[in-house]
Order: sequence, then C-alpha cells, then structure tokens
Amino acid sequence: MPRTSMKHVVLPLTWFFLLSCVVALASGLSLNLV
Repeated sequence: MPRTSMKHVVLPLTWFFLLSCVVALASGLSLNLV
C-alpha cells in the first residue's frame, strides 16, 4: 500500500476522532449544566 493512500486513510480517521471527542465534551458539559 503506498504511503499516500495511508495518508488519505489516516487523515479522515483523525478528524473523525477529534470531532467525536468535541461532541462528547459538549454533551458532557451540557449534561452537567442542566
């Protein structure tokens, strides 16, 4: 597998991980505030 395809696979996974972390933090904060 070429390195470029690995890069194209890793980048979306990293963004998905960051977005899920942000959503989890936001939901946790909203639950604590309510």
